Amino acid sequence: MISPRSLASLPEQELSDLRQLLSPRLTPYIPHAPEPPQTAFLLLGCEEAFYGGAAGGGKSDALLMAALQYTDVPGYDALIVRRTYAELSKPGAIMARSLEWLKGSDATWNEQKKTWRFPSGASLSFGYLRREQDVYQYQGAEYDFIGFDELTQFTEWQYTYLFSRLRQLKDAPFPKRMRSASNPGGIGHGWVKKRFISEPAAGTVFIPARLVDNPHLDRDGYVASLQHLPETTRAQLLDGDWGAFEGMAYPMLDRSLHVVDPFEIPGSFQRFESMDHGVTNPTAWLLFTVDYDGNLIVADEYYKPGLPDEHAREILDRRKTLWEAKDENGWTVRHSAFGDPASLREALPLKNDYGQPLTLQDEYERHGIHLIPANNRRKTGFVRVAELLKPDPARRFPMWHQRAGEMGAPSLFLVGQRCPNLLEQIEAAPLASEEADPERGEAVDRRWESAHGHSHAALRYGCLTRERASALPEVVLDPRAELLRRIEKAHHTDRDDLIDV
Repeated sequence: MISPRSLASLPEQELSDLRQLLSPRLTPYIPHAPEPPQTAFLLLGCEEAFYGGAAGGGKSDALLMAALQYTDVPGYDALIVRRTYAELSKPGAIMARSLEWLKGSDATWNEQKKTWRFPSGASLSFGYLRREQDVYQYQGAEYDFIGFDELTQFTEWQYTYLFSRLRQLKDAPFPKRMRSASNPGGIGHGWVKKRFISEPAAGTVFIPARLVDNPHLDRDGYVASLQHLPETTRAQLLDGDWGAFEGMAYPMLDRSLHVVDPFEIPGSFQRFESMDHGVTNPTAWLLFTVDYDGNLIVADEYYKPGLPDEHAREILDRRKTLWEAKDENGWTVRHSAFGDPASLREALPLKNDYGQPLTLQDEYERHGIHLIPANNRRKTGFVRVAELLKPDPARRFPMWHQRAGEMGAPSLFLVGQRCPNLLEQIEAAPLASEEADPERGEAVDRRWESAHGHSHAALRYGCLTRERASALPEVVLDPRAELLRRIEKAHHTDRDDLIDV
C-alpha cells in the first residue's frame, strides 16, 4: 500500500508518470472533470464494461464522456443507443446532454441524422432499438465505440448483436469498446445482473454507481423525493440494489421461505409435469409434486435448447429414476404432462403417412410422451403464482422444510439445487410495462418471458393445472386382509386405473 508520505518522496518524473497512469484521456468536448467512479470507468481498456446502480449516480455523464474520449482522432466513430429517440432527447437524457455540452464548440450537429461531426472527421451518433428487428438498421455499419444507455431496457440479443458492429482497422489509435450504463430494473434486469454482477465473464468489468458519487446533484432533495416511493423501488434507485427493482413481478420471493433442499419424494405424493417448448431458445420442463397439505413443490427442472427427440429422450430417462412413482405393488404410476397449447398446435416441417403436417404435440407423441394443453392465460397465471408464493401467517411450514412447524408458510416451494433457472427467473421476472400491452402491470412481461423466462412460463402452466392435496396412504389395520386385497388387485384390476390424469 502506498502512503501519502511515500508518494511525496517519489521523484517528480515518477509522480508525473503515476498521475498520467491514473488520469483518463479527456478531450475539450468534456466540460467537467470526472468523479472517481467515472474516472475508473474512463480508464478501462477492456472491450466490455458496465457502469450501473443508483439513480443520480452520474451514469449518463460517464457514458457520454467515454464516447467523447477519442473524438479528436481521425477515423473514430461512436454510437449511443437507447430504446427510443424520445428517451434520448427528453430533458436531462443523454442526447439532450450532448447538445448542452457541445453547443458553441467546433463540432457540428446534424439533426436529421442525430449525429455530431468533429473537425477531426470523427463522429458521435445517437440511435434507437425499440424492437428486436431494429438492430438490422445498423447492418453494414462499423463503430469503434458502442454505448447502451439504460441497458436493462434492452434484451440480451439486441445487446450481443451489436457486438458484430464493433469493428476497426488493425493498429487503430484507439481501443474498441462496448460500454453501457443503467439502473436496476426493466426487462433486462436479470441478464444484465448475471452478465456483469453475479456471473461476469473474464475481462468484463462492472463499476458501481452510487448517489454519493455525484456532487453535481442536490442529494438531500433527491433523497427526500424518493421517500414517497415503495421500499423496493426506493432501494433500487437510492442504493443501486440489484436484488430489488421497480416493476418486480414477485417481490415476495424469499429464498429462506421458498427454497428447500432435495428430499426423497414419497411415492404417495401426486406428481405432474409442465413444459414450455423452445428450439433456439431453451425448452423448460418441470416436475411438480403435491404433499398431503396441498403444498406445491417444483422438484426438478430440465432446461436445454434442442429438438423434440432430444428432449423426449431426456424426459423419458428422468421418468425412469426420480420423476415417476411406484405404487405399493411396484407398478409405475404414470402422471400427466402439460404444455403451452399454442406451441403444441404449431405445425412442423414434417408430414404423416397421409401427407398432413405434424404438430409439435404429434412429434412428442411419436417419441412416447403425451402432452395435454395447459391453461396459458398470462394474467391468470401470474396471479396464481403470486398467490402461491405469498406467505400465509396461518399456514404452518411442512415437515420436509428447514423451518418445519413454524407459521407463515407459502404454498409453493422449489428444490433450489435442482431448479436453478426457474429460481433465477422468478427473481428476475418484470411486470409488463409496455403502454400498448393490455395486461400492463397485471402479468409478467411477454417479451421478457419469450426471451428469458421459459421456466417461468412452464411454472405458470403447472400452477394453473393441478393443486389438490395428495391422499394420505391407507392405514393397514389387518395385515392378512391387506395381503388378500393386494393379491386380488394384482390379478383382477385393469392397470389403466393407475393412470393419473
